[in-house]
This record gives sequence, C-alpha cells and structure tokens, in this order.
Amino acid sequence: MIFDPKVGALYGDDGVFIKKVSCPLALHPDQLKMINDRERFCSACQKTIYRIDDMSDVELRQAVDEDKNICVFATPHAKNITILEKLGRGDENTNNYPVIQTLRSLESMVAAQKNGFLVLIKDVGVSPPFGEDKFIVMQQNETGEIWWSGDYRTSLFDKALEDKVEDFDAYRDEHWTIVRNWFFSRRDQPFPLAAYAVPKDLQPGDRVFLSDVIEEVKHVFWNQGNAQKILFISATWNGKDFEIDQPAWTRWVG
Repeated sequence: MIFDPKVGALYGDDGVFIKKVSCPLALHPDQLKMINDRERFCSACQKTIYRIDDMSDVELRQAVDEDKNICVFATPHAKNITILEKLGRGDENTNNYPVIQTLRSLESMVAAQKNGFLVLIKDVGVSPPFGEDKFIVMQQNETGEIWWSGDYRTSLFDKALEDKVEDFDAYRDEHWTIVRNWFFSRRDQPFPLAAYAVPKDLQPGDRVFLSDVIEEVKHVFWNQGNAQKILFISATWNGKDFEIDQPAWTRWVG
C-alpha cells in the first residue's frame, strides 16, 4: 500500500484509491486504548480501530467494502506500507517546547473548541472547482464556536432557532464571521482549511513547536531565492497568531 500524508489518502500498490485516513479528532495511535496487537479502542467515537501493518491490499479493500467508515492505523513497523515523504524541511523540537496540534478536519476543529482550545483557522489553499463535498464555515466572534454546513438547505438561521434568537440579522452580522463561504473539497486533495489548537492559557511571547505547519512559509537556502516549505518548526505566540522561526542555515564544504 501507499500512503500520501499530504492528503491523508491510502492507495493500493496499483495506485488505486482505497480510503481516506484522517481521524476527525486528530488523534494518534498512542492515544488509543490497546485491546490487542491488532486492535485499539477510541473512547471518543466508541469504535474499534484496526491495525493494518500486516494487511494486504486485498484484505483492506474487503474490509472497506464491508464497512465504509472503518478506522485504521499503522505503526512504524508496517513493512507493506510506503509512506510518501513530504517535501520541505524544518528544525526539531530540541528545546522541548509545548507542541501545538494541527487540525485538518472540521470535526476535529469543532471538538477542539468544545474542549477549551482557541481554534485558529487558516486557508490551506485554493479549493477545487468541484468535489465530492461542499461546505460553508463560520466562527462565533466571542466564543470561537464553529458552525458549518454541507447542505445548501441548511443555514445559520437553523442555528439561530436552536439558540432562540429573535433578531437573526443582528445575530449573524454582529456575532459570526464567515471563515470561508461555500467551497468544494476532494479526497485526492488537502482539505482547504486547517487550524491550530491553541491552549487558552498560552501567553504572548510563549515559545511553542508547530509539528505540522499550515502556512506556506518558505526557507530560502540559496542566495538566488531557491526555497523549500517549512514543515515543522518552533514559533512564538504573539496573542493573535504564531510568528514562525526560520530554520538555521546549514553550511558545508566538500
């Protein structure tokens, strides 16, 4: 199998798509309760998560055919999975700064906000002109609550009814910001939005480590302008956003 971490897509060795691998809560395998060598349990979703280290393409396709919503994980010991390397560079967290989690699904953003994090949403790139799904995303100005819909027939008005609001126009205009208006997403491309889960007790000037940088921040490695994307790096919180470091220059002679 082949896994593309850029889009979270798992393919067979023949290049045919098998499934999207993207935890809606952005959990890692070591955060799941171990049942046995092949299974772990997610207490958040109340689901069994299956290890695919030793699965063949045929076995996984059969499992996906039987359950379209099956959740899987792999470990560094998987010998039959090739992980495509992301192009770019960064500096390791040698100072053991607090790690800021990156959220790459709307479900994980909603969960993080409900768990007390400030969800700092950013554009990943231009959304495709068409796709399997479409969304509108809004964020509440005071609380940071995230509302989204994937159906033209559903609007913020439905949320206002739930909140028993009398003046909908004021509710919408004064308390909500459109993060991104209707856009498409496709499983073969990164989701057009991502976010940092910022602890609310983080203070301006605090140093952190971004293990999955969202922004297209470049590291220029030649004085003629050649550059690479920064993938992971230390940063400083300024109270509104992260000021991202530049990796140390590497020089050699030989």
